[in-house]
Amino acid sequence: MLQNEKILDLVGRRNLLGQLVAPEAVSSLNEQFIVPPFSILDGRAGYWTQRKAAWNKLPFDSGKGRPANLLKFSSQLIAEFGNEKNNGTGIFDPVLCELMYTWLCPKNGLVIDPFSGGSVRGVVATYLGYRYKGCDLRKEQIDENRKQAAALGLKPEYFCSDSRRFAAAVKCKDGNFMFSSPPYYNREHHCDLPTDLNNSTSYELYIKGYREVIASAVSCLEMDSFAAFEVADSRAKNGLVLNIVGATIEAFELAGMHLYNHIIHIKPVMTGHVRAPRMFNASRKFCPLHENILVFVKGDWKKAVAKLK
Repeated sequence: MLQNEKILDLVGRRNLLGQLVAPEAVSSLNEQFIVPPFSILDGRAGYWTQRKAAWNKLPFDSGKGRPANLLKFSSQLIAEFGNEKNNGTGIFDPVLCELMYTWLCPKNGLVIDPFSGGSVRGVVATYLGYRYKGCDLRKEQIDENRKQAAALGLKPEYFCSDSRRFAAAVKCKDGNFMFSSPPYYNREHHCDLPTDLNNSTSYELYIKGYREVIASAVSCLEMDSFAAFEVADSRAKNGLVLNIVGATIEAFELAGMHLYNHIIHIKPVMTGHVRAPRMFNASRKFCPLHENILVFVKGDWKKAVAKLK
């Protein structure tokens, strides 16, 4: 059985497994792995949403410390669908955190995170018994993350630093797993700091800085370890796709890690049914409902897997 019991206490085993709706085979996989370890992770499934509801019972809010409406929703959309936790600022999924940690990080291992953002990845890691070191540019975000973790009696380590200097900030070489999600260049605006990659004056400068972040973080991982990034593409001002997924793969390759898994994470529709017709009618652009989980390995994948057993 994987490291599963604390969150089971929150939701209850029968409901968690979705036994009333899930086929027997899927229930069996849920029992073994939390959710089925398929190349498509379905965040809309009943077993997933029940798990997420359990995490949301904990008193932390990863949206705090960040500006509202980072996704640039229209005021009409916010008025129609918005609430305290759905105000146009995407919240990282705690179930995805749990899966990546329990699947790819050794027990009690050290998780490193060069783009820590909100509190969720650090809170989930330390709640499950892992150690965590993450950094963010903005002191107000770091202060909020520490406050939320302390209220839960947890001690993730947060550092206020430019992620390009991640190694100098966290001062470690023994990271067991890297898990993060980068800024997507022009899709969000977090702050006015010139060191924020989202504020790069060109896509080329963004990619240069992005590679520096990944190289610095990879240097903090021990050999025979995994890293996972949740990423999505963005668009240039001319409407064409900026291939951030491909740029992430290339950056890890340049830093000495190799692509090991490519997973699709399907997101709940949420406001998609309203955004989709507007986007499609205006431009024939499809409404995005997924992100990519890219898993990389440093060193020997067989030795990395052996550490997880």
